[in-house]
Amino acid sequence: MMFPNIFCESAMNDQTWYQFQPNWFPQMFELDCEPLKEAYNAAVRDISVLEKMPFNDLSGKALKRACMDVLAITTSFPKLQEVLDHPDHCDYEVRTVINGYLNGYTTMNPREFLLGDFATASRQTGRIFVMYSCNVNKSNMAKNRGRIRHSNLCTEIVQPVRVLHETAVCSISTVNMLCGLYWKDPSTAGLPNYDKTPEIHVMRDHTLDDPRVGFSYEELRKVTRVAISDLNRVIDISAAPTEASHWGTVLNRSAGLGFNGFYDLFARMGYQVDSQTAIDFARSCVIWMLFAAIDESVMESRSRWQAIRRKCQKDGSVTVRMYKNPDRIRGYENLSDEEYEKAVSAEEREAHKKSPKDNRYGTYEITYNDPADIPKTVGAYPGWSWNGGCARSRGEFHFMRTYNPLSMDDIESFAGKSARTSFETLQNKMMTFGTRNDLFLAPPPTLSTSAVLGTRPSFEVMATNMLRQQSLAGTTPRINPFLAKALESQWNPETAAWVLQQNGSVVGKGPIEMSEKHRMLLRCAYELDQSRRIEMAAAMQPFIDQAISLNRYREEPTAPEIVNDVILAYLRDLKTMYYLKTRAAVNAAGINSGNISDTRFVFDNGVASADLSTANIPMEDGDQCVGCG
Repeated sequence: MMFPNIFCESAMNDQTWYQFQPNWFPQMFELDCEPLKEAYNAAVRDISVLEKMPFNDLSGKALKRACMDVLAITTSFPKLQEVLDHPDHCDYEVRTVINGYLNGYTTMNPREFLLGDFATASRQTGRIFVMYSCNVNKSNMAKNRGRIRHSNLCTEIVQPVRVLHETAVCSISTVNMLCGLYWKDPSTAGLPNYDKTPEIHVMRDHTLDDPRVGFSYEELRKVTRVAISDLNRVIDISAAPTEASHWGTVLNRSAGLGFNGFYDLFARMGYQVDSQTAIDFARSCVIWMLFAAIDESVMESRSRWQAIRRKCQKDGSVTVRMYKNPDRIRGYENLSDEEYEKAVSAEEREAHKKSPKDNRYGTYEITYNDPADIPKTVGAYPGWSWNGGCARSRGEFHFMRTYNPLSMDDIESFAGKSARTSFETLQNKMMTFGTRNDLFLAPPPTLSTSAVLGTRPSFEVMATNMLRQQSLAGTTPRINPFLAKALESQWNPETAAWVLQQNGSVVGKGPIEMSEKHRMLLRCAYELDQSRRIEMAAAMQPFIDQAISLNRYREEPTAPEIVNDVILAYLRDLKTMYYLKTRAAVNAAGINSGNISDTRFVFDNGVASADLSTANIPMEDGDQCVGCG
């Protein structure tokens, strides 16, 4: 499924008004529902919303303050009307883009749009994803390379590219969060051969709230470093299918490292997924992942500089291939916009913009005869110092560039004094040697990978404790292994039938004996407060330099609930939101426990595997991008 071209260039009109993507930017992708077929002539691929605001308030801060003043976001839906009817809001200019071509403009009141077409499409399709343009571009780490115009289908990739000559390319991978688990005392684990492979056994066990295990941030950092190193090898040897994707790869060298298994990790550690403890723990994990990823990238840049120096010392000279800056005339690559305008005439700048692509993109060579002349950032990605330099070249981290910027004091309060010391040391190294990659973290919804690992994707929760999971790898029967372990001595056809009748929930009272804490740990996604899931994503977002694929789960969502999620995510500085999952979509296969007695359950080391071919189990649709796996 190809993502359409989106033309949302910002433009300034007579120095008074600024036209830009709005504070909530819905992208409607292949809407296939009857009401919208009539409204948009059955061919709409994307709706880009533009809003006019005073030129002296490009950031939208005034609108954000107005929202904060009048909206009690988690307590009162009626307050939503005050926001949407606020006098500071003007009508949206909505333009429809059909197959990549502008189809025309219409004017729409924000209240009518959000509570009307947007909410209707969300309820009927669930396939509406949102990008908050101002949040994305406020923290854009490569602002020297341009403005970020849109996200990918899974919403985690946000990169600035040249629309005509570059395609955004990101090499992604995921870290299994269970890698940090360890036995506090392996001798008490009760597993065979624990002295040989305890790290494998601790990941395979599915005991809820297990006091025998701990979590090692050092191991998490170690695995993250390996992943970034491997992604750089992939970038080095990968052949791009098109010229545009080649330039998108070599000029930015973007990495998109994600994670999976947070749900499994919370269950093992005994943290309720919507608790503040879980939110704080997830934030600490992402902080250390960001540190390890950037530090490894800095070390790779430094190693490349050292290798070039050694070759120069050995041979007397060394020739280094460099990439042209497509935005600048040769010799002015690293000047800021203001410096470039002073140094180069307007006629020359305009002529360069209109020059053939081959004159702007390509390589050239520089020969160094003295090792002392080789800049220490020679190993960084090509766009590191272009156009005045990226944010990291000035010592800035992503969490310092949001609407609510964080400081090193916040890092210390979140992850301890060692984290602050580590980031301060990294800051100096980063400014000295540069980074081999421009971006690092982008948690994708890797459902197929998680199915292979036996974990949940990203920080997703089980939609139901018994389901059939559909992904690119096929359809797989799944029983929550933590439920199977907890009910190992009680599992029988009657118990399974009761769980199915409860839509996979074990919160209610029934024929099973389970502590209240364990019942809360095994809650399904639809039993959670979705605002808490948004809060967890928001806690991690400052330390994720791209975006997060965040799904919401609501049984029968109302229009105010849908829009409430949209505004809450915006106010919490999230960059994107993914699909809205409804109970109807999950229960597409129906629930019928009449033939559950024919189902066979086999326990292997506490994990249930089953032949569920004769039972009608709820289906979970992957809803994922084919590139994420």
